Amino acid sequence: MNSTQSFEESSQLEKQLLRNELTLLYAAPERINTPRMKGLLASLHERGLLSLFAIDEAHCVSQWGHDFRPEYRSLSLLHETFPDVPRMALTATADAADAAGHDRAAQAGRRT
Repeated sequence: MNSTQSFEESSQLEKQLLRNELTLLYAAPERINTPRMKGLLASLHERGLLSLFAIDEAHCVSQWGHDFRPEYRSLSLLHETFPDVPRMALTATADAADAAGHDRAAQAGRRT
């Protein structure tokens, strides 16, 4: 789901999710923080249809900080609201410094 889709297109995707017709949904951090998406996620979770959060572009936070895309900070709501749903942070473009930062965080027992 993204900002280029019409309301009708987004509504159709939501209906497909609720009917368990989709197995993967990509939504930008900006979308995750909306009341509508929070409600959709809660509904999916209540029905046992929410199995994993994969957070893309994780290197953005370590390279540019939360100021680059402040909405990444709001993704903590996923863990707070759905503590039983696993989360993973992914990136295809991390450099050695990013990887080292994630390794240090993992060794310190923090999640990134």
